[in-house]
Amino acid sequence: MASGLRRHNKLPSKMQNPEFKQKFDVMVESAEKILVTTHEKPDPDAIGCVLAVREYLVSNFSGKEVQVTISGAKTKAWDFLSMAKHIVWVEDVFAELEKFDLAIFLDASQLSRFTPNEPPEKLDIKSICIDHHSNEPDNFDLIFLDSTAVSASELVYEALFQDSEELSKEVAEIIMTGIIGDSGSFRFVGPRNVRVLSTARELVERAQLEIKPVVLNTIKIDRQQFELMQILVKNIYFVEAANGIPAFVYSYFPKEVLNSGVEMQLIKLTKNSFLFDYIGKVTGYDWGFVANPQSETVWGISFRSGPGGPNVKLLTNKLNGGGHIFAAGGEIEVDSGLGAEAVCEKVISVIREGVEIMTQ
Repeated sequence: MASGLRRHNKLPSKMQNPEFKQKFDVMVESAEKILVTTHEKPDPDAIGCVLAVREYLVSNFSGKEVQVTISGAKTKAWDFLSMAKHIVWVEDVFAELEKFDLAIFLDASQLSRFTPNEPPEKLDIKSICIDHHSNEPDNFDLIFLDSTAVSASELVYEALFQDSEELSKEVAEIIMTGIIGDSGSFRFVGPRNVRVLSTARELVERAQLEIKPVVLNTIKIDRQQFELMQILVKNIYFVEAANGIPAFVYSYFPKEVLNSGVEMQLIKLTKNSFLFDYIGKVTGYDWGFVANPQSETVWGISFRSGPGGPNVKLLTNKLNGGGHIFAAGGEIEVDSGLGAEAVCEKVISVIREGVEIMTQ
């Protein structure tokens, strides 16, 4: 692995790796044009990361050209963040790299996560990565990987802002947006990642931040999303416990949603809201999944779990996916003629086959 720090067990209240920031700053100083990016179909943590890093760069390194670029189509989902206007949406971020001297990859450490196409085998550009997922990372020139962090936004704060003299309220809100998103409004916090509570306290105290507006903005949905949510509520099914599999709940978007004119990003955001609001809320059904069509043959499968539920990250390894113990996702490829109900049955078959893995 490239130079940097990889931690898995230590739980410091402050970042104990000043070497990373020093190396980060040196690499930035030696570059003129810097690209900041995150994974496809970004969630609140991904958006929080890129915007916070951009702010750090433009505030501390004058004369640098800094561009936030993400693979995918522009969406209005992030309009509540004023800094989101700086995001440039492109078909494939890797097609843009030749314009820059340095690329900073955030909230993922596998190049395949950043592009809808085949990623390059190696980067022909200096690179930095900050990530909190436990997947084996690709090669970067500098990497900060800590799977005990709830979110990558938390790591960005620790690495770049924690020891700074000033922290604007706008930056604190961006970082808190990422933390709120990946912690499930702190529902996914446990002994392993408890230091995020210290980080949240620091953000609140340093920037005189109110958490409630951040939470509401992060989970708020518009009328179109509400109508999409109704589809998922209508399609809820409950599966009783059997053969070692804990009882669970699932829902799906029908394939017709592909031709409805609704943005795919909006579908994903609605799916995430549904997972947050409904999965694990019904007594006795502590986990579940949602399926949504991504094309005629590929379906996205998102799982949520919690105390009493299984380790869904282990389960999604069987679906070419990954994530966290309580929140993970993957994909399943099927024949083009297959409908949503049949896709869900295939997912349930994967669950039955993976019962020993996901409950260990």
